[in-house]
Amino acid sequence: MTVIRCLTMLACLALFPSLAQAQAYPSKSIRMIIPFPPGGPTDLMGRLASDRLSRGLGVQVIPDNRGGAGGNIGFELCAKSPADGYTVCMMTVAQGALASGMPPEEFAGFVKREAEKWSKVAKAAKVQVD
Repeated sequence: MTVIRCLTMLACLALFPSLAQAQAYPSKSIRMIIPFPPGGPTDLMGRLASDRLSRGLGVQVIPDNRGGAGGNIGFELCAKSPADGYTVCMMTVAQGALASGMPPEEFAGFVKREAEKWSKVAKAAKVQVD
């Protein structure tokens, strides 16, 4: 029975090839959530990144400042957004480390320690990280 269904689906796709084609990404504007208020260094970095992404992707990347609660309001909005690739969230942990003038070797150690720390937190909370 499964083989017959597969053959039927393939026959339908052969008759209607436009149905089987994936949509080009991105096909609409992208929202970049900046989890801090406008006017600060994170806002500036986000706006520069959104401009660069807009030019590179050929669609508008719209910066959306959602400040408050130490970034939690913006991060929560990101977490609740559809997982369709049209909402991105600006992360700031690495930027703070880079802005401090940390040498590359020291930064690599920082990233490794942060990854270990947060993977322990994710395991304790029984969160699956993709």
